[in-house]
Amino acid sequence: MVANSWRWLQLRHATRYTFLRFLSKTSAGLSRWEHLFSKPGSVTAIAAELRHLGKAQLLNDGKLLHAHVRKHNLDMYTYVGNCLIEMYANCGSLGAALHAFERLPNPNVYSWNMLIKAYCQNGSVLEAFHVFSSMPLKDSVSWNTIISAFAQHGHSKEALNLFKEMLEENFVPNNISFISALDACGHSSNLHQGQKIHASIVGLGCDKDVLIGTALLNTYDEWQKTSSSFVPADGSRWVYAKYRCRGQAALEEGQNVHAAIIYCHHEEDTLLCNALISLYAECGSMRDACRVFDRMQCRDAVSWTAIIDGSVRNGHHRQGLCLFHHMQIEGFKPDNITFVSVLAACGRSGWIDEGKHFFVSISQDYGMCISGEHYLCLISLLGRAGHLDDAEELIEYMPSEKAGMAWFSLLGSCKVHEDTERGLRSASFCGRLTPESIAPYVLLSNIIAADQFFEDIE
Repeated sequence: MVANSWRWLQLRHATRYTFLRFLSKTSAGLSRWEHLFSKPGSVTAIAAELRHLGKAQLLNDGKLLHAHVRKHNLDMYTYVGNCLIEMYANCGSLGAALHAFERLPNPNVYSWNMLIKAYCQNGSVLEAFHVFSSMPLKDSVSWNTIISAFAQHGHSKEALNLFKEMLEENFVPNNISFISALDACGHSSNLHQGQKIHASIVGLGCDKDVLIGTALLNTYDEWQKTSSSFVPADGSRWVYAKYRCRGQAALEEGQNVHAAIIYCHHEEDTLLCNALISLYAECGSMRDACRVFDRMQCRDAVSWTAIIDGSVRNGHHRQGLCLFHHMQIEGFKPDNITFVSVLAACGRSGWIDEGKHFFVSISQDYGMCISGEHYLCLISLLGRAGHLDDAEELIEYMPSEKAGMAWFSLLGSCKVHEDTERGLRSASFCGRLTPESIAPYVLLSNIIAADQFFEDIE
């Protein structure tokens, strides 16, 4: 093209205009964030802005802010660097995420996990596994992320091998681990491994989780598709049916399952009877649950806990306590779940002295650790009864992981008993422990509004 031609002049003008427009946008973007770098706590504010840009997938804005971050050498901070990796991962820019990771002088476990997540989100499972293998220290998130990635991308055998390695490394699987492993079992038709995982789920008390129940349902369905003659051994087919009925809360279907159990002569199977008791209780039919319990030839501690829990959940609180006493007379030792049901019965009936007695007996008489669930039950009981001082004092001694729920429970009691000052204090603790939840502030606003209403009347 001739240098002085009309088309050449047009192209030159357009290129210059585009460049100037880019410069104006860049300077505007940088000036927009200039205040973040001049205030105390700038690292926290910058990290929050990076997360926002990542969630909104604003890659260009993220790059502009990154340039400003590098200018101030803040990308060397692990916290900021992690947010950069996360932002680029959410925007699908793997190269930039890797570059941000490599800039970190001391990447922590979260840094490695975010890089693994970046590769997994973009389907680069083998690269993710390479990063996973290079990690100096892994946590449960690392294992869950890579196992889930292999399972979702059809590498079932590798996912199950990693799940096995996770157990050998003494990591306790959680819901995500189990769901990924079950998904891999279903697609690989690995019945034996699936039944072992199912047994582990029951053993760890995760069998009541809705998502795990759905995963079990899908796994059994996959096995039935591949083998028309598939019948799980040891009654697991009926346990599977239990999950299906619970999900639909269908009493009629549960009764059909019960009839099938009797027809197949499985009515003496303790595992199945326990499942039926829970099934009927879940459907609200305590009459059928009690009938199954009364006809059992061989009960265990789970049988007693199931019938006690069902009674309490369906409002038969006194019956639940009577069954608890009979359980001990029969020589069965209650467990943590049993005491949660017993304390819940006391709480819903307002039996303060009984509730305190059972709470203390957990450790003194039975030598068990008092769990956060037990504390929550007693705090709820004291709060309902108006013993707010005792409830607040008890929170100071409970495990920290349940403290947010405890303060929220106390906040609800403050609303009932019109204790505005304590409500403000409870809401403050809720805000610190569960900053993502707005429920405490809604409840607090109701308390303050009610207090203002009565002041206006007076």
